[in-house]
Amino acid sequence: MALSIQDSKFNYLQVPPDTYFSDELTITVWIRIHSYGNRARIIDFGNERDKDNLILSYSDDKFNTPYATIFNQDNKYQCYVTENFTKLPMNVWHHLSLSLSVSQQRGKLYINGQLMINRAYNCTISKGIRNSSLIGKSNWPIDNHTNADIDDLKIYNKVLTQQEIW
Repeated sequence: MALSIQDSKFNYLQVPPDTYFSDELTITVWIRIHSYGNRARIIDFGNERDKDNLILSYSDDKFNTPYATIFNQDNKYQCYVTENFTKLPMNVWHHLSLSLSVSQQRGKLYINGQLMINRAYNCTISKGIRNSSLIGKSNWPIDNHTNADIDDLKIYNKVLTQQEIW
């Protein structure tokens, strides 16, 4: 059963504090978008805003396209791991996968099993405990609320191959 998030500041899921990420990771999720919003989140796992956030969003602030970014402690470093210019159609299920490898300094974004971005990046992923890990909500109050169905969200502590993703 999908988590239905209906454009409300009270409609999201907060997961318990934990160490969710390592140097190698893949996040997979099914999403059906009902409306776009400035930086609407699929996940925002961090310690409030600007503190060790790993963000996967389905809607950036310019083109309503998916992106992922990392903020390290106290906003000292931010890197856009992926920026994609493929707008996801609304009211259709899409499978998104984000793979990050610190050792290879690569970020990959797959949409419906197709590699859309394979990009070098130069930042690290904090491996500490995240106390504000949100599904369907941003840690920044100014960002728009999510209006989408989210299903089968998984976090792996390894980089999955394209065959393993799709």
